[in-house]
Amino acid sequence: MSDLAYEFQKAVMRGEVELPVYGGSGNFGHAGRPGKVGGSGAGGGGAGNGKSYPKPKSQEKLTIDRTAFLLKARGIIFNPSTAKVDLSLGKTTYMVEDSVGNKKRMSAKDIDKFLRSDSSKLV
Repeated sequence: MSDLAYEFQKAVMRGEVELPVYGGSGNFGHAGRPGKVGGSGAGGGGAGNGKSYPKPKSQEKLTIDRTAFLLKARGIIFNPSTAKVDLSLGKTTYMVEDSVGNKKRMSAKDIDKFLRSDSSKLV
């Protein structure tokens, strides 16, 4: 395991990354297929910008690779080499950039919260 992945896992263990429990309906924010179990063909979807993005699975502990994959699906650039460990705060932060050039330094907890939303923009 790389040093950055280790630091990310430690952030999970310190509770900086919240891992809420979600239901497992299988309807990944879309209407499904008409006539099939799990969808009627109309409606469905998440809230926010009208798009639904892949999200962490229930109680999933995010690794660096999984985090990068989920952020890339939203058009977010994530480079683990930007990690900075602030020992005084006990947090590791990462620089992320959205598709319109907004840059933001985010903690592991903030990234986890962002990934559980339907947002694709850093505010």
